[in-house]
Amino acid sequence: MIRKIFIFSILFLVISLIEGYGQVSIKGVPPSFTNQDLATKVPLVVLNAPQTKLIDEVEYDKYGALPLEIGKTINTDFNLNNSGVWSSLPNGDRMWRLSLQSKGAEALNVYFTNFYIPDYCELFIYNESGNMVLGAYTSDNNSPSGIFSTELLEGDQITIELIQSKRVKENPTFTINEIGHVYRYSGFRKGTLKDFGDSDPCEINVNCLEGDNWKKQKQGVARIMVKVRNSISWCTGTLLNNVRRDFTPYFYTAEHCGRSADETDYNNWVFYFNYESADCETPIEEPSSNTINGGQLLAEVSLSEGSDFKLLLLNEDVPPVYNPYFNGWTKQDQGSTSGVTIHHPYGDIKKISTYTEALISTTYEGETTDLNGSFWKVVWAETFNGHGVTEGGSSGSPLFNSDGLVIGALTGGGATCTNPTAPDYYGKLAHSWDKFASNNTDQLKVWLDPDNTGITSISGLDYNQDFFIPEFRADTVIVPVGRPVDFKDLSIGNINSWDWTFHGANIAKFDVQNPQDIVYPNIGVYDVKLEIRNNSQIDSIVKPSYIKVVPIVTPIPTADQITVYLGVNPVSEVEFTVYDESGREVKKFYSADAIKRKVLSLSEFRAGFYFLKVQTSEFVQVHKIAVL
Repeated sequence: MIRKIFIFSILFLVISLIEGYGQVSIKGVPPSFTNQDLATKVPLVVLNAPQTKLIDEVEYDKYGALPLEIGKTINTDFNLNNSGVWSSLPNGDRMWRLSLQSKGAEALNVYFTNFYIPDYCELFIYNESGNMVLGAYTSDNNSPSGIFSTELLEGDQITIELIQSKRVKENPTFTINEIGHVYRYSGFRKGTLKDFGDSDPCEINVNCLEGDNWKKQKQGVARIMVKVRNSISWCTGTLLNNVRRDFTPYFYTAEHCGRSADETDYNNWVFYFNYESADCETPIEEPSSNTINGGQLLAEVSLSEGSDFKLLLLNEDVPPVYNPYFNGWTKQDQGSTSGVTIHHPYGDIKKISTYTEALISTTYEGETTDLNGSFWKVVWAETFNGHGVTEGGSSGSPLFNSDGLVIGALTGGGATCTNPTAPDYYGKLAHSWDKFASNNTDQLKVWLDPDNTGITSISGLDYNQDFFIPEFRADTVIVPVGRPVDFKDLSIGNINSWDWTFHGANIAKFDVQNPQDIVYPNIGVYDVKLEIRNNSQIDSIVKPSYIKVVPIVTPIPTADQITVYLGVNPVSEVEFTVYDESGREVKKFYSADAIKRKVLSLSEFRAGFYFLKVQTSEFVQVHKIAVL
């Protein structure tokens, strides 16, 4: 975020090992923590720490704003063949370890290329004290690009530990091509006087009462660890819904967050979801978070062109356990008299700031009203728990209107805790929608409304409430005529009504979740349909020819004759063919008249096993029978 004043306040946070860290990793304990027989000394490589300076928050390049830099990367070239040490474990597995140090760092992270972890192998990364462990990373973390990056680890020394399972012959591979050296705003407490996190004291935790009406919207907002070449920065952004409502992980932020990033850089970005206090109080220990690794650029327009927006596609779907919310938006160029922003100032835990004065349409940092302007000018209000503003690291954070819809992304401004009524400026979503229509890479419309429906506003989408997958199963799919069948709903989503259609059943319609004792009175093959609903959605599934209702053949075994029962409604043109065990046809019966049952004489058959095929114009079923 752009700042007009110098802010040098720094805060560090201690972090402990808490569940929830790791890019969709499996929680585990590195074997070296529990194996006392590993006497092999781990090689320590001391890196040349990068040149850093405490630059102020008023950063610009020739295009305008720059995000809040927190660190630099160090180029490296470590792999499993040229570095580290291999050891043998008692169970026959092999272990590779390497320790790296960059003196003076508040925190470190790792950037990999050629990253490939075979099945049954595990990768851990931990800091010197062992109080923070990432991993286990597994084959689930492999990507087509071979690029993988990690979250921050507290301190200036880390160890990478790979376990190669004896169960696989395939070799793991990776190159550690960069180490991130974070020199400020890492979020790790170092005994400073400030409270948890690095944001200023007027900021308000998102789970204070100011956030009571924004509990869904906050679930879409994430902190971004931005990488551009050798620079690391904090920004903020949000998931956005699209007209298809298909949970595509579109992510909206500011263009100046990673202005000159390339494809490799975007694949190394880390998105932190749910990084927030559990309640209004700032926690003693750092809260857990959930992360997604990497994305790809879809569209952007720079501040110099009058917009400052960026739309990304995350590299993977956001897992349901993250409780993601895909925020709604409006493309209408209409201001709002009240609303909020939800953001991560200085990379701190999630905060909320409120406005209660009407937004003003203007140009960036414009002092006069411009009805055709591309920015919203906002002045923050004092509320019960403080006077929330924005700070460096808030860049790209969504501006919500009074209907809870996103209408812009933060570029910058002058609001601070010491000057809370100075204005901030948000690039309008309405301006970014299709004002730059030369191609797909400079507008939101083609991505958020790919079918050109013309929808002007769309509500948010809650994965765990709105995600619908209709599904069901029957306790049997081959059922004798007249026998009951039970059905079980296996649908996923927040569902409040079920409509079943059982073609061919005694009662075709049911509106309970799990219908029982469904009776099919006639032979045949029948479809089953389930339609699920809630207050905002409807979806259905049809399983064609799901239930096969077969004749009842009695008695079995028989010494004389059998009766084939076809159902309550007469069936015409039925053919009955008997085959011996070798598949040779031995007798055929035919009924042109409509019948409910057929008696077949088998008295001339020798004792043994036979197969009876019952066939109509739409149905075939084979029964095994025994003749005494």
